[in-house]
Amino acid sequence: MKKNKDHDAFSEKNLKRLRSEISSLNQRLDHLLGRDTVAAVDSELALLLFPLYPLEGEQPNPEFLYFRGRSERSGQVLMVSRLDAPTPALAEGLVRTAVEVEKSGLAGRLYLDARGLNPDADAYGRYDEDIRRTAAVLQKSLIPVVLDNRPELFERGDAPDAALYCGWYSLAEYKNAFTWSKGAVGYHVASSECVSLHDRRANYWVKRMIEKGV
Repeated sequence: MKKNKDHDAFSEKNLKRLRSEISSLNQRLDHLLGRDTVAAVDSELALLLFPLYPLEGEQPNPEFLYFRGRSERSGQVLMVSRLDAPTPALAEGLVRTAVEVEKSGLAGRLYLDARGLNPDADAYGRYDEDIRRTAAVLQKSLIPVVLDNRPELFERGDAPDAALYCGWYSLAEYKNAFTWSKGAVGYHVASSECVSLHDRRANYWVKRMIEKGV
């Protein structure tokens, strides 16, 4: 029995080594062929505190649920953000409004738009549960909280005096449901909501929320 266990451990160790070597060879091949060598500026800045890593190809995100507790969890990811808007005037307004509201205080309601997903089903369900838990915590505070736990999103007129918003999911299709309070903060959970801030025809959430008053 012990011999079998030792053999299994040896095989697993060799398998990991072979996988690592194959990955290194694939990365080298991609580099030589000019594949997967592009990167966003914010992604590179986020890795400033990481040890040396290959510049070509992708890097595992240690904050991603799948990698938690694994050996890849090294270094420290920096949160990188930028100041931008559809127009220079709106970008300047983001700063000016933030300064004003820091002095006067943010007033309004918190709107949370979950989808009613099963928290035990998958990562999407767990994130949906996080939204519901956020509502449960903040309902004990002085902030008026509105939680929508249906698959449907807030629609026009459903969210007046919105000071804070977090919800999903309507990819690249902003819902004009909100009347935003001065200094409001909005966070729509989706992968591609800031593809462009300047395409006039686009209906991305980040672009539209800024235009509407976030």
